Amino acid sequence: MSGGPSAEPPLALAPLAARAGAWILDLAVAVLAGAVAWLPGLWIVAARGTWTEQADGTVALESAPAIGLLLLGLGVIVQVLAALWNQGLRQGRTGRSIGKSRLDLATVDVRGGEPLGAARGVLRWLAAVILGSLCLGTYLWAIVDPRRRTWHDLLAGSVVVRDPAPR
Repeated sequence: MSGGPSAEPPLALAPLAARAGAWILDLAVAVLAGAVAWLPGLWIVAARGTWTEQADGTVALESAPAIGLLLLGLGVIVQVLAALWNQGLRQGRTGRSIGKSRLDLATVDVRGGEPLGAARGVLRWLAAVILGSLCLGTYLWAIVDPRRRTWHDLLAGSVVVRDPAPR
């Protein structure tokens, strides 16, 4: 047997259910990171804001304490930065987000099987955020693609595989 590229075993594609599970874990990481700031902000706005009953019976927020609004905004920023770090930078450098790490998955270059690198990892994350916000087509595409690749995988030249490497 030669030691050339054909000697490498094929990459084992990640099941869609495992990818979805990793995505849910990664979403929880980002939400919990942001919640440290936005939950107190939400409580301050709800408890200290000025609320007015409208003619149709609904209640509207008329004014809110600046600190509550500041904490809400800070929480959103922290949430976005946590997702960028975990699903963009960390996953790009190592192939594994926190969720993928827990489920023994990795995002790798479709040609070489190596991690994408930070820049391509961030590109893939941005594409996932934008395409996922516009429509679910990017995720539904993985159902019909023979390599289970989403549109953001296609843009980044990546594939998600099983990777039982040590945590």
